[in-house]
Amino acid sequence: MFRVSIFLVFILLLTNPIFSEEKETLSLETSKVFFSPNFDDVNDTMIFQIKYSGSRIPVDWKIHIADESGKIVKHFSADLRHKRKSGFYKYLFSNEKELEPVKVKLPEQVEWLGNDNFGKILSDGRYIYQMKISFLDKTEIKSKPVYIYLDSISPYARLSSDNRFFTPNNDKLLDQLTIKQDVNAEPTDRWSGAFLNEKGEVVRTFLWDTKTIPKILIWDGKDDRGILQDEGIYSYQLVGADFSQNQLTTKLDNIYLSRGSENVDIQANLTTFSPNGDRIKDTISFRPIYLEKNVANWEFVLFQKNGEKEENVKVFSGETIPDKIDWDGKNSNGKIVSDDTYFFRFKITAGSKTLKSPERKVVVDTTDKKIYFGLSSKTFTPDGDENLDLLEIFPELDHFSIKTWKLSILHNYEIDGKKKTKVIKKWKGIGNPAKRIIWDGYADNGVLIGSLSNLELHFSFRNELNELQFYKVKEFNTGILVTQKDDKLRISIPESILKKDESSILSDVKKIISLYPGYKVQIQTHSKQPGDDKLNMKKTEARAKDLFKKMFNRDMDFDRYTYQAYGEVEPLFYDEDEYKQEMNDRFDVLLTLPEPSKKK
Repeated sequence: MFRVSIFLVFILLLTNPIFSEEKETLSLETSKVFFSPNFDDVNDTMIFQIKYSGSRIPVDWKIHIADESGKIVKHFSADLRHKRKSGFYKYLFSNEKELEPVKVKLPEQVEWLGNDNFGKILSDGRYIYQMKISFLDKTEIKSKPVYIYLDSISPYARLSSDNRFFTPNNDKLLDQLTIKQDVNAEPTDRWSGAFLNEKGEVVRTFLWDTKTIPKILIWDGKDDRGILQDEGIYSYQLVGADFSQNQLTTKLDNIYLSRGSENVDIQANLTTFSPNGDRIKDTISFRPIYLEKNVANWEFVLFQKNGEKEENVKVFSGETIPDKIDWDGKNSNGKIVSDDTYFFRFKITAGSKTLKSPERKVVVDTTDKKIYFGLSSKTFTPDGDENLDLLEIFPELDHFSIKTWKLSILHNYEIDGKKKTKVIKKWKGIGNPAKRIIWDGYADNGVLIGSLSNLELHFSFRNELNELQFYKVKEFNTGILVTQKDDKLRISIPESILKKDESSILSDVKKIISLYPGYKVQIQTHSKQPGDDKLNMKKTEARAKDLFKKMFNRDMDFDRYTYQAYGEVEPLFYDEDEYKQEMNDRFDVLLTLPEPSKKK
């Protein structure tokens, strides 16, 4: 009986959950297998969802992204700094000389911008990602490697037509509309074309891929059923899309189908313009279309309508027809007209004939344009400590017609007391920019922006008239960065910045050092490479001693604090470029882990 009881207890213990072997799994999941980091607000980033089922506490984690050759091009990893935890009581009872334990927390998700480890957007292609979690007993668990596709190149097309007026009446004069379609895209990209009437209803449709799309599209004025359409204004819309959901939509407006026999028209280069003096669409141009050769005189009238009543706003006339007629939005009295819809008509006299164009319309809209760029933070510190590592930019643009755009970050700095500016980062795109653009702090040359940098955000664009406009939209700064390489942490501040507000900056640096108890702290001074080696060393020696005394009120090394001058022997950059050399002239704080104590 006693033996049976022991056996039953043993069975119960084995089947109890606390003694069962836990099933531990790790997966890195995405909602899609492709994305297109081209700042068009569609699939611009890839989000990895981390799913870990175990209960063990990790000591490290890494996500590696590799290209098809197996080369790792991007990695994400845990922050393994021994950083003092926040909170007054934790600070009060912590030991200045003891390292804080590293506590690794798995994030729920990681967002990839499609860039490499130096901030550059990667080439289109197939990539593979995988995650690894390490534990205290030196074991690890890996997720299954998964392929994803990066496709940042959108289909591109440009539409044009020499004449957007046609009369499909079989008189062999302007019977068809001809549209040029210049396309640059992948062979498998899909294209759809559509003619729409003035109500926006689709009357004629086409489907192609890049291989079959015609360079010249001809429309006879008929719908998909072969029925000739009514006289009026039409538009043509071309949409290109690829498998990554990159999409381009381009349109040709103000197509006029006439059912009459008078082959006369006048075409505007805009449907809406804004004569408000901001140099953007301040003027509209009209191009006469006619076949008559012996023209005696012509007249172009802009007017308003109130029911059947017409009131002239501006009249142009003459004998020789010009290539184009420009209107600056002013009436016959020289005053800018009010915002409204205006109509226009072109008339010519040739011999005994008087020919009139169809009535067309244009909208005057001088509504104030809104341009605003919000930032996720006024300062950011892209140093990998999982706090303010990314800067989010939120464009808000109203009443702008944008064909192409460019967003730039400019760095304001000084060399020998002279103020200079350098463009360090650029984004560009077609159509309106994304509502959210993310910067990881890397310049286009692969260099991470430094501490306390003064930066400007500039936006420029071209509209359908190819007019270029620039705006300075924001100023912001970086904070003090604590960058990590291997087990070492470094604070680096250019000498030109330090001199401007030395006392305040040194105070902030001391506060940051206090967040890393137990680390050995070395105050360093460095010089740029031009100049005499010995003089550079002597200069940095005096500077190192001076800064150390200002920070700690000591002349000599003490406890975990030391100071050292390096002259020009440890530059951040070896380039002769003056911008980079200026960053070599700097004040550094190097934080290193203490050597492990030897057991007796």
